[in-house]
Amino acid sequence: MFWKARVFTGCNKKAGESMNILIAAPFGMYRDYTASFVHRQAVEIRKLGNSVRVIVPAAVMKKGNEGTRFYRKVTKVCKEGAEIYYISYISTAFLNMQAFNENNAVRAVINSLEYILKDFSPDVIHAHGMLLGACIGSEIKKRCKFPLLIVTTHGSDTLEAVSPKRLRQTEKLCRNIDGLICVSEKLKKIITAAGLQCRIVKICNGFAAENLIDAEKSKGAIIQAGHLIKSKHFDTTLRSIRTLRDDGLDVCFYIVGDGREKRHLINLAKALDIRDSVIFKGAVSNQELLRLMAESEFFILPSYPEGFGIVYLEAMASGCVTIGTKKEGISELIEHGVNGFLVDRDDDTAIAQIVKKVISDDGMEQRICENAKSSARRFSWKRNALECLEYYQSFDLKRGNL
Repeated sequence: MFWKARVFTGCNKKAGESMNILIAAPFGMYRDYTASFVHRQAVEIRKLGNSVRVIVPAAVMKKGNEGTRFYRKVTKVCKEGAEIYYISYISTAFLNMQAFNENNAVRAVINSLEYILKDFSPDVIHAHGMLLGACIGSEIKKRCKFPLLIVTTHGSDTLEAVSPKRLRQTEKLCRNIDGLICVSEKLKKIITAAGLQCRIVKICNGFAAENLIDAEKSKGAIIQAGHLIKSKHFDTTLRSIRTLRDDGLDVCFYIVGDGREKRHLINLAKALDIRDSVIFKGAVSNQELLRLMAESEFFILPSYPEGFGIVYLEAMASGCVTIGTKKEGISELIEHGVNGFLVDRDDDTAIAQIVKKVISDDGMEQRICENAKSSARRFSWKRNALECLEYYQSFDLKRGNL
């Protein structure tokens, strides 16, 4: 045990009653209030009659959502009824000391618990992320009396958690986890195959339909959004753009996001002689991303591995012809040729063929887009929150067991 702390007594409430929900999430999941899936979930859970507090560890001097930098031990922000506590810690990420960095974040949270929980006894701790989030949730649970610990795993954190390097740590964490939420069936299968012993359920993410923008589509406009990292496979889309250009199609490819692959992608666009067809937009707000989606004809994200990217939902709801990767989380939503398209990994030729076919068939494009909008509308944050609450209430809130 790292530190000694007083025990916080949890409430003993019956299923169906209002609950106190304490959410823990890494800073990366709380960069933009309008885009943060953790925040949207928290707001909807609060709207359904529950009290919600959110704990977010943030490196000292990290720039927050409002542009200010965190330097106080605890910075409290109230947003849409949810109380958010940013906990400052000394980051060692620049030294590539991940384990030590995680310990610093966990230590800072534990040392701030007395302030955060002075008038709030959690019935449920809902942690996001199988590593840092789960570690924080586990340590808080040890210091509280009777709360459930629920963890949501989202994608890349799942793969890291079951890797040979981390599996032992994950197995230990699972002994303290009451329930595990996976955002796709694929992630659920990965967790099960790893032999992790905990009660698992699939609850898909939602998206904020109220933020969608109505705009006129630009013919031949293609967009891809995400962190510029290898697993998003922007290079595959760039090669498909080269093929489309060779076939005489006038297309414009918007790359939205930032990351370590940016220089490589710029050089690849130059090498493919398509630099004049590619626009690097950098990191943008969720509102600006939705505007670009509303104006684009296609959304392409041939990433793998992929859990269940909310960006696909936003693109489909924005009326984009959406192309994803077979056997990834999005294949649970996209039905090939009905509400979007799926391609094999790294198949830039197939992507180009689909784009060319759709551009030449207005009737197909209209049908695909209408079906996509209808499919995406089923995934709201209210539905997600209701399913989470139902999952919480399926446990004995006093003991964290069935």
